[in-house]
Amino acid sequence: MSARQGIKVKVFSLNKKYKVFEPFVKETARFFLDRLKKKKVGLEIYLAGGPKMLFLNKKFRGENSSANVLSFGETRNFIEPPNLHPSIGEIYLNIPQLEKEKPDFRQFVARRLIIHSLLHLLGYTHDGDSDIMKMEAKEKQLLRYAENYNQFRHRFRSNKRSGDRGK
Repeated sequence: MSARQGIKVKVFSLNKKYKVFEPFVKETARFFLDRLKKKKVGLEIYLAGGPKMLFLNKKFRGENSSANVLSFGETRNFIEPPNLHPSIGEIYLNIPQLEKEKPDFRQFVARRLIIHSLLHLLGYTHDGDSDIMKMEAKEKQLLRYAENYNQFRHRFRSNKRSGDRGK
């Protein structure tokens, strides 16, 4: 059994045109939770638009702007049935803001936003200089994991294709 099988990530598109992002977002979150050694956890990710992000940012952070990403930790006193994976929280990702990025840069930005949100859900903050340095170091480490993984996958696929042609 793969370690990632114990990680439950649900992705919800709040607009049907965002559905195309669901597989990438889900796999990215599962990949990073696995790298963070989080097993048997649940996470919900909402792919939202500007108005929803503005509403949430205003309501929960008191800011009158549309955030690119927001994360909300699970209430500590929430009682879950013992057979479920305990939820670490919710992430809201602003898809229109992500679409403003250059196409070849979007996946990097999405990964970084997901990492940043996951770290917040796991207790990382950027309240002081020490906290900022710890969080940035962890973000960089996780981005390197993703870069190495993608390079490996690309080489594996290239080798597989070239090997298939020889048959």
